[in-house]
Amino acid sequence: MAVVITALTLNYAGIVIVTVQPLLGGGLLAQFLLFLAFFLTLVLIARLTIRQVAKLTELDKRTWGLHALGLLVGGVRGLWWAGCLTVLLVSTGVPYLRASVMDRSLIGGRLTGIAERTLVGVADRFPGAGFRSRVLIPPVVR
Repeated sequence: MAVVITALTLNYAGIVIVTVQPLLGGGLLAQFLLFLAFFLTLVLIARLTIRQVAKLTELDKRTWGLHALGLLVGGVRGLWWAGCLTVLLVSTGVPYLRASVMDRSLIGGRLTGIAERTLVGVADRFPGAGFRSRVLIPPVVR
């Protein structure tokens, strides 16, 4: 679900920003906040949907196989969110955050490039890839 949320946010955030930004006023900060609001809205909708589906499909007996599968999926999801977070921090354009991830971190510089290529590759496979803007995540400062 994390992959779907991220891909849909990257592909459709430009449309949301262009539609809503005239109502809120211009500026880079407004674009960034609209991107985050759209992303968090999709996360909230996904969480509510997953909870409702989980209530319908509750199992009385949970086996160790389901627990192992949950650990595996949770680990992959954690790596995905770590990559998304590094790309988000670098994309803000704030010099301190950019230097923290790219220069001061041991693996941040390498992880950011891999994460950005992976995000673009996955988002290209989802509907709305043609709507995506040049910049994945709008910067706060230029």
